[in-house]
Amino acid sequence: LKQSFQMLNHLEQEESEFGPEFVVLDKGKLLVRKRWTELFRTAGLESFEDFMSTMRGEILGERADRVRMRIKLDSPDGREVFYLKRHHRPGFSGRLARGLGISPKVSAGRQELINILHLKRAELATMSVAAVGEGKGAAGSFIMVEELTGYESLDDFLKGFLAKSDQPGQVQKKRELIRAVGSYVRKLHGAGMVHQDLYLCHLFVRPEDPAGSLSIIDLQRIRKLRRVRGRASSKTWQH
Repeated sequence: LKQSFQMLNHLEQEESEFGPEFVVLDKGKLLVRKRWTELFRTAGLESFEDFMSTMRGEILGERADRVRMRIKLDSPDGREVFYLKRHHRPGFSGRLARGLGISPKVSAGRQELINILHLKRAELATMSVAAVGEGKGAAGSFIMVEELTGYESLDDFLKGFLAKSDQPGQVQKKRELIRAVGSYVRKLHGAGMVHQDLYLCHLFVRPEDPAGSLSIIDLQRIRKLRRVRGRASSKTWQH
């Protein structure tokens, strides 16, 4: 485990409540939430390679170095939905950047796990991890999270909300939502974190209580800084 996969140690060091809820599998390459081990086993997801090669889900996005998928699995309690993000071995430019110290040496899957832990510690709502894995030498990695059931992106929510802007009480609801988003981001920055892709589509809400249910997804591009100031708190508009 210490040679190939340090995530469980990191969980313990962070004193996170997640530690006891996970089990290490596949000779230390795979970390799975205990409640999902049997479901994943039944679905043929028992090793790091299984998660990295499965095609049993809907592909949501694909690039040279990563793939995002939506996976539905049937359990005794009903259908469970997960989102899988696979990161493949970086190309020559990515390896060169790592070698020069420009790019993080931590795998993308592990980095997103670490970022989720930082948010949980700051009591900021975010995704729940179902599984995470890392291959030898960080050549490949993945993270699988549970669906935010009952949520929709703030981007989609606002389209419907603005269409009803003339209804009574909508102005007050809009003000409450603006304050809630500002409070969430202020708390994020106050905890020393910057999300460099802070688009509306990465903020999620429950339609029945948008101001009281903010959550955030896609945490690979969160940076942890000692102090957030100046342009560090701005998203990178060019990306």
